[in-house]
Amino acid sequence: MTSTQRHGVLGGVAFVLNTTGRGVAKGLEAATGLFGSFGSVFDGAAGMVKGFSLPKISLPGSAAAAVRKRIKECEAVIQERYLEIGRQSASGDTDDAQRKDAILKLIEDVREFEREISRLRGGLAEMDRREAAQPAPCKRPARKAMSQAQAQKELALAIRMALDGGSFADSSAKAMFKKVAEDLLDEEPEVRILAASELGKMGGPGSVGVLVAAARLGDPDLTMEALNALSGVDDPAALDVFKDSTTHPKFGVRLISLRGVYKMAPEDEAAPVLIGSLSDEHPEVRRTVAAYLGWKDFPGAVTALLQCLRDEDANVRKSVVGALAALRDETAVPGLIQTLADESLEIREKALEAIRGITGKSVQFDLSATGAEQDRAIASLLEKWAGQSIASEEAAPPAPPVAEAAPASPEAASEPVQEVPAADPIQAETVSEAVAPAQEARPEPVAQQEFGLPEPVEWDGAAPGGAVSVDPDTIKDLNKADLMALCEKLGIECDPKLNKAEIRKLLLGNAG
Repeated sequence: MTSTQRHGVLGGVAFVLNTTGRGVAKGLEAATGLFGSFGSVFDGAAGMVKGFSLPKISLPGSAAAAVRKRIKECEAVIQERYLEIGRQSASGDTDDAQRKDAILKLIEDVREFEREISRLRGGLAEMDRREAAQPAPCKRPARKAMSQAQAQKELALAIRMALDGGSFADSSAKAMFKKVAEDLLDEEPEVRILAASELGKMGGPGSVGVLVAAARLGDPDLTMEALNALSGVDDPAALDVFKDSTTHPKFGVRLISLRGVYKMAPEDEAAPVLIGSLSDEHPEVRRTVAAYLGWKDFPGAVTALLQCLRDEDANVRKSVVGALAALRDETAVPGLIQTLADESLEIREKALEAIRGITGKSVQFDLSATGAEQDRAIASLLEKWAGQSIASEEAAPPAPPVAEAAPASPEAASEPVQEVPAADPIQAETVSEAVAPAQEARPEPVAQQEFGLPEPVEWDGAAPGGAVSVDPDTIKDLNKADLMALCEKLGIECDPKLNKAEIRKLLLGNAG
């Protein structure tokens, strides 16, 4: 072993001990018991060194994996604390002082784990620096799932089946289809790509089977073009190839595949695929998927998006904030409040807009604050959120429903995805006042209020007709799905974009 390698290994051992603490230390002690002391290995037993795995510089990689695992554990705990803050904020079962103390303790826990994550990430950077100084290991080429010859045979079979079983307007149309489809077998990549594009324009069931086979041919550029053509055909028969391609090595293929899944797959199939892709290695994939989740109210989407508010890429964080603003779920508010400390001013601005849009309140926050001043402002805002539950009857009037920003066409969806902007709460209230029925027996809407400064609304909940009666205590603890089901049962039109407080207010407004 050279002195450089010896230094790298020993330095890696020391760094692991400093970074990952007792757990790794115990693991190294156990390893020492199995293979003999480190001193005897390094000092004299050359034969043993050759057979021992540690001098092969495998430990730094293992240490990095351990640190990354610890970071994920810390992030999971932070997410649990965020959810608990949301639950504490919506709960009215305990004394206000007790709830506030619990919230402050949770906030302190979040900060402690954030400091731990920062320290661990610094350790990863040091590991990367050390690893870069070591000789790069030889890499073996990955084996292909299917040989090129086999893929071409399947494509030729798909073409024959399309010609034999397809319905064509006349012999000329069939001959044209045959010519274009067989161009997919051409040796020139440009010819194959043009053929895939042309087949997509032709459409028809015959084109789908051929394009699916072309997508599996193993040429990334042809796969992208074939998938793009299939998304234009919009045939459910292509769904399997879209799902299979969401893990393709090329991120452009993954992007198009996820768009196909978003457009074609039913909710129970699309949700896990899209949510799972929030951890994709490429930031553009994560950004695009976050936007897709903002357009669909999938179960579990809010929880998954909250974990991405700490993504290393600013564009991803911006897209996540926009998606949370569109989903309008109250449980996202604590996480968005923490995002007011983001290093990007634009993201802080969007987070504040999202909080105002979800809560319906004119939340005040100094976006230029930094350091301890910023920490105190965020803590104060979280404390006010805990003391004044947005699920209470003091929430501002509901904003008009926001239309889904789903792509109008596959071509539009292929453009870079923009995050869904949060509705302006002040403008939303103005519109809400303008369209309110004149005969409705409601008081004038209360002006927007800051957290911690509630003004009770004197209103008995009566509405014209008096057909039904809704008990405020009964609906207080219902979740959003139950509230929407109650609206449907009572014949009350309820937009799914409303949050729980707005739905409760809608029910009380129609109560008699």
